[in-house]
Amino acid sequence: MYYKNSNNIASEGQYVNNKKDGVWRWWYDDDQHTLRFEEHYVDGKEDGILREWYNNDQHTLRFEGHYVDGKKDGTWRWWYNNEQHTLKSEDHYVNGKLNGVWRWWYDNDQQTTGIPQGESLRHTEGIPQGEGLHHTLKSEGYYVDGKRHGHWIEFNVNGNIISNIVYVNGIEQR
Repeated sequence: MYYKNSNNIASEGQYVNNKKDGVWRWWYDDDQHTLRFEEHYVDGKEDGILREWYNNDQHTLRFEGHYVDGKKDGTWRWWYNNEQHTLKSEDHYVNGKLNGVWRWWYDNDQQTTGIPQGESLRHTEGIPQGEGLHHTLKSEGYYVDGKRHGHWIEFNVNGNIISNIVYVNGIEQR
């Protein structure tokens, strides 16, 4: 355990053979002793879920992701620090590299034509689906082996396309 000047525990975890191992936790230095981070280690490498929480009244998640053998792997999500706790961005990693769809949403909830938070604004034919309370997609693109690849589209707050740039192996096509 590590203590800050306030006598609150700042972090807690164990070492095995001088390497971090198991669950490690870090706290905010506040009166409530609020949990800030929680991550998992195996043989000194991050391995498992990593979470960080906002220091707010609801103690909502700031982000969540997963590591395998010290490298980001799987879906990573970030949330806004607002009353609705709306999704901010989502990306995917394979063996430490961005791979797959990457999305970023505006910090808004509004009545609009579109599709629900956490899903793409584009359908396979490029037609928005559904109506109701939606979180507007700001931008969306794809990564292949850590490089931008394919269409990178940016939307305005009404869901209209304002830019569409095509990349091949990380190089913008003109």
